[in-house]
Amino acid sequence: MIHLENEKGDFLRMEVLGYEFPDTSGFNIDMYYDANWLNLFIEAKINDLHWVRTSPCIMTHEIIWTIDWLRAIERGEEPDSGPVYLELNLSLEMMGKKNGKITLRFEFSVEFNPLPNEEDLFFEADFTKEKLNELIKSYEESLIKFPVRK
Repeated sequence: MIHLENEKGDFLRMEVLGYEFPDTSGFNIDMYYDANWLNLFIEAKINDLHWVRTSPCIMTHEIIWTIDWLRAIERGEEPDSGPVYLELNLSLEMMGKKNGKITLRFEFSVEFNPLPNEEDLFFEADFTKEKLNELIKSYEESLIKFPVRK
């Protein structure tokens, strides 16, 4: 599970709960694309707004892309943009570096945004190198539990 907090007292919890389709015994070769969708749980508190959502909105491959993107940041690279997910519920962006910390933004859209008219809603937190490595390990643990199916 990923658990993040910022200086304002806001928090974000995320956890991959499992495959959208746990049993693939009836799948044919063309269906393995669908076999790699994962149910993602989030709980967030931003200012006075607190909400919980679960959606099959991320694929195993997208977790790999997220890990690669975070590793690039860890190496000191500055990627042009964050990982792009097929479902738009969640996006990540590096907002900058300051005083040895990296600011990451997690933006919520569609099913993960509880606000009317999908007003901008995001969680930002500063990451030391150690905290960034913990985030990467959390994503890697999800991938170990729910690897890419072929």
